Amino acid sequence: MPESEHAEFERFRETLGYPHWEETQNPVYRLFLA
Repeated sequence: MPESEHAEFERFRETLGYPHWEETQNPVYRLFLA
């Protein structure tokens, strides 16, 4: 996703009402995706 769209996407995610958190730097998450 282009950097210019991050803020708009974040606003959209907030409207969903589901809890979420950043896992990009989590080593276990990275292992799961490998």
